[in-house]
Amino acid sequence: MKRILLTICTMAASVALAAQNLTIDGSTTGNFDKLDGNNNTECNITVTDNASISRIDGSSINKLTTITLTIIDGKSLNISGAAKLPYNNTSGSYSTTVSLGEESKLTLLGGILYFGTLNPNDNTGITQTTVINMAAGSSITAASIETLATNATVSNSSSLTLNAALAESEIQSIRSGSTVSRTLVTTTNGFTNYTLDNVTLGNIDALAALGMTNVGVVNSIDSIGVNQYGLVMADNKLTLHVSEVPEPATATLSLLALAGLAVRRRRRTV
Repeated sequence: MKRILLTICTMAASVALAAQNLTIDGSTTGNFDKLDGNNNTECNITVTDNASISRIDGSSINKLTTITLTIIDGKSLNISGAAKLPYNNTSGSYSTTVSLGEESKLTLLGGILYFGTLNPNDNTGITQTTVINMAAGSSITAASIETLATNATVSNSSSLTLNAALAESEIQSIRSGSTVSRTLVTTTNGFTNYTLDNVTLGNIDALAALGMTNVGVVNSIDSIGVNQYGLVMADNKLTLHVSEVPEPATATLSLLALAGLAVRRRRRTV
């Protein structure tokens, strides 16, 4: 009898920790408030068609520690209000992953994209980890992007990692010696509680293969030199900037110039 009861309790616990899988399609309208933090620790939302909704409400769902939002290639999700992914959670560690397919768009028409609570005075010890994956041609537009606040009296922390991919045409332009800039995220009012210290640009393999260096997140294009790339956080935007790759002739001349300087130094020392 005890064994049977133990089995039933174990099954109930596994159900409580299940992942919730939701879909937004062309027929989805109004408030999208289906995120269930009472019976799930993970919620995966997939946008399969162009859709326009009022909001995504992931507030006060403390058991729901993992949220993913995926928009497939070529589709757009328009939200007239806010997207809370999550918001107003009280304690613990939370992770959010937003993935945009090629030429897909996430647009909050005057709304705020939230990654975590904004009230540190009531809630402490919160960790929010956010990853945004952006395929070629994808973009995010919002009134602002906000995360949980930190101050000297609380131990909250938040980080944002942005992974971006380039189109083949952009890679070809870079190979031919051209500079490429693409705005990935556009806001009206900026980024609340995100700074150069907690935003990271992931390495781009296609650029690493060209011998380019990732300088990370900077506040000016001037911080990105030849044969480098980085994420510029300025003017309420996040812009991927890729400097030119030196053409073979230019690189050869540079090497010859360096060699000439070395010869001159040797002659002076002699």
